[in-house]
Amino acid sequence: MKNPRILFCIPNMAGGGAERQLVYLAGELVSRKWDVHVALTKGGPNYDALVSTGCRIHKIPCLNNHDIMILLRLMILIRRIRPQLVQTWMRQMDVLGGIASILTGVPFILSERNCEAAYPLSIKHLLRVCAGRFAVCIISNSFGGSRYWQKMTGSGTRTHIVKNLLPLTRIENVGPSACGIDLPSTSKVLLFAGRFSAQKNIETIIDAFEIVSSQKDVVLLLCGEGELRSRAEELVLRKNLASKVFFLGYVQNVWGLMKRADLFISVSTYEGRPNVVLEAMACCCPLILSDICAHREVIHDGGALFVDPKNTSDLAHAIMTCIENPEISRQMALKAKEEVSSYSIAAITDQYESIYRSCFHAKELKS
Repeated sequence: MKNPRILFCIPNMAGGGAERQLVYLAGELVSRKWDVHVALTKGGPNYDALVSTGCRIHKIPCLNNHDIMILLRLMILIRRIRPQLVQTWMRQMDVLGGIASILTGVPFILSERNCEAAYPLSIKHLLRVCAGRFAVCIISNSFGGSRYWQKMTGSGTRTHIVKNLLPLTRIENVGPSACGIDLPSTSKVLLFAGRFSAQKNIETIIDAFEIVSSQKDVVLLLCGEGELRSRAEELVLRKNLASKVFFLGYVQNVWGLMKRADLFISVSTYEGRPNVVLEAMACCCPLILSDICAHREVIHDGGALFVDPKNTSDLAHAIMTCIENPEISRQMALKAKEEVSSYSIAAITDQYESIYRSCFHAKELKS
């Protein structure tokens, strides 16, 4: 099939991992002569990167996230551009983009970026499951996500596991950076990057940092935005840690920070395949991770220190261990970096292309 046409549907280009994954995938497909279209309702920090890929972007006007006109306008767009395939990203578009595809007769793929714990019983999640049952397949980035859909759909829907794409060459070429922060040269730098949400368990990081900072010369950099940022800021002030904890918001050059940091900390209570952890691995930054299935899936024993995500003293002890044993931390980081060497954009896009073409073939057989 010459110049196959695909439409990606995503709510916006916010600063999360799913949005960055779409940028990498769209850019590589464009370079392979795919006719790539992206439908979204809003921009965001990753919008300019999406524009730079050369794909065709369609902004869907709407009053709010629940505007029924999004569905109608997606149907009009699909009928106008006639993609061979639609791929949806994130709940809003899994539902609305999925329904639009079903009603227009275009096969669609649903992207799963999380696991069952992210989907408590609700009408919105039930609608997503209903739409997903009509998908030609589900592409998950983790075993947890794949198991969730096998549970929800049984054997009725094909599921695939495809790892995250990583721009390994670009990451390798980035140098250490403090992003303009005047960090004391003697201080050990601890780094968190992600959304300020309950899942990310940031309060445990701050509580553990309080223990460590009473004994060691350390600073904590917190990158990201989210509904719990103000609560984290209040906690830092209450603990009199404001001179040692820096809230950086969304950071474009997080790879530079990872290469400057002495430790990267992620103690999420659940994940899919966490993009930011993979990036820290590629940056050769030593890792302390919550002992959850998602982290164990991407990194094995010896590549990180694993801790109970709700045990503050366990986390504080792990931080102290890494600070006091820099050579052990370095060896962990080198092992972790090796584990992501197969995550290149080209290699992972090959897997996406194989799935897409199998969907085209299945449609031809039905025709």
